[in-house]
Amino acid sequence: MKRQEASRFSVGSMSPTVITNNNAYNLIFNNIYVTWFSVMFCTLVFDIFNIRLLSKWKFLLKGKYFILRSIGSSAFAIILFSLITNLFAFHQQILAGDIKFYLDINIISITAKIASLIIFSVPAMLLAQYLKKSEQLDITHNTNIFLFNKEVK
Repeated sequence: MKRQEASRFSVGSMSPTVITNNNAYNLIFNNIYVTWFSVMFCTLVFDIFNIRLLSKWKFLLKGKYFILRSIGSSAFAIILFSLITNLFAFHQQILAGDIKFYLDINIISITAKIASLIIFSVPAMLLAQYLKKSEQLDITHNTNIFLFNKEVK
């Protein structure tokens, strides 16, 4: 294949008008705006939820077990995030009755996210321990740090 033909093929293969069977393209890009807005909204909501849950568990467990608190609160937020964003992203398949597809996507995305969460929690734990020692913080330091509180002391 000549260089011109190869470049024309690669550029043309991205266009949906050239593709004869564009089901995969339609699956992803038909509702891209709904998916994007659901991801933005859920990121905001579940990141705040994760922060609040992590902070509450900090006081309940008296500042101990950071890695377990981090993994637990993040895993809970990840599960809710994935269920809701995948619901918006693949609502056409759900309405068509393909619940197995929705469940498979959720299992894959949640498993991948929690696996990476576990891998990256160890460096986060080490960083938190270093900051705690270097700044000499204890459990009672600045307990009124939650978002959307009216008073900040």
